Amino acid sequence: MVIFITGVLWFTGKSSSPLLNLYLLPITLSALTLGRITTLAQVAVIAVCHLGLAAATPGVDVASMAYASRAIGELAPYLLVAYLTTALSADITEAPRTHREPRADGRAHGTLQCAPVQRDLAARTCRV
Repeated sequence: MVIFITGVLWFTGKSSSPLLNLYLLPITLSALTLGRITTLAQVAVIAVCHLGLAAATPGVDVASMAYASRAIGELAPYLLVAYLTTALSADITEAPRTHREPRADGRAHGTLQCAPVQRDLAARTCRV
């Protein structure tokens, strides 16, 4: 998918293409299905593709500080999306397992002990 998107970007303006955000699709899919290491590797491949597209774009000097700041500005959201989506995916897959395991105090998850709550509420009420 990354190769296909890179090909599309090559023919639609290279590194200045308005379709550059299409790279978010494989990042999101990878984060949801393949895990952290694979997603990080995919973001690295996308960064290399971005560098290649910029090197092939006329008028862009990839060794300049202007390109470096632009590349960081364009690639930082990819890292953020990869991290947040991977964290969300990990939480979703681990949630059913943690709710099935018993807690250390023997109570089930999501249950409240009514007596301490009622004592706390009674202590906080004003008596006239």
